[in-house]
Amino acid sequence: MIDQQKSSRPCWGRTICLQVILFDVLLPLILVLGLGYALGRTGFFAKEFVFGLNRLVYYVGLPALVVHSLASARLDRAALFLSVAFSGVVLVAAGIAWVLARAARLEPSKAGSFVQATFRGNLAYVALPVLLAMFRDHPDRERIMALAILVLGPSMVLFNVVSAVVLLSVGASTGRDRAVAVLKSVGTNPLILASLAGLAFALLRVPVPGPLDHALKMVGELSVPAALICVGAVMALVHIGPSWKPALGAALVKTGLVPVLGWLMGRLTGLEDGALSVLLVFSCCPTAVASYIMAVQMGGDEGVASQSIVFSTVLCFVPLSILLLAA
Repeated sequence: MIDQQKSSRPCWGRTICLQVILFDVLLPLILVLGLGYALGRTGFFAKEFVFGLNRLVYYVGLPALVVHSLASARLDRAALFLSVAFSGVVLVAAGIAWVLARAARLEPSKAGSFVQATFRGNLAYVALPVLLAMFRDHPDRERIMALAILVLGPSMVLFNVVSAVVLLSVGASTGRDRAVAVLKSVGTNPLILASLAGLAFALLRVPVPGPLDHALKMVGELSVPAALICVGAVMALVHIGPSWKPALGAALVKTGLVPVLGWLMGRLTGLEDGALSVLLVFSCCPTAVASYIMAVQMGGDEGVASQSIVFSTVLCFVPLSILLLAA
């Protein structure tokens, strides 16, 4: 999935070696994630600070990265096919998880959180850092990252809509007013708004002024390690409780079944190598932190929602390692 190139790196493409995978891609991500966990666990980060850092990354850092990447992007059919393929993965995963929840006779609140945890991936906080590390010396890096970010905005909309439908359908919500509030929040999602701004620059072919472009790049690059630190710190705040079984089950579906669905959907839609790599990384991502917020808003089970994030974050490095080895 990664084309060979002349580079100072030991290996790329189909000759990529375990040493490169471990030390150049995964280990730095694990170390930064571990740093966030350690800072949260030792009390260095207060709970309020973690939430503040999360807001900084979500409302400022990642939108800056999105605008910077999209502003100079060239739009092509690959983004459309990638978006369709990933949407298919999300919908099929949600359907399978719903059947599993019914078969396990989970109570409504647990079922809603279980299903949501299986399809809602942490694309912004995990997928983007992984792709940046994975393709940092690749000649098509800018195009591949733009491709990923082009699909990010529509995916956020899909996640929110499907989550609301799932939580309502299993009876995890206490009223439709909450669902309406969630759907309205889609229109104010900072990543969606940033995607629209970046697309406007790209479609109109208006260059971003130099100083602003450099500022966006600086803030965007800051958001990548900060996002991983946030995920690690949130993991430190979660306590494993009696809901661990459905949470672990959701994590196994998210990190075991969904990557397989991603591969099948990518082959079915005939994605090119770069787009297929993005689809697989998206599919291998752990459960998004936002799923916990959604579950709380709509009456889902907080234990299942929070613990599935921890389990899937730990387990996601298995499919990611397999993906990089098979690249």
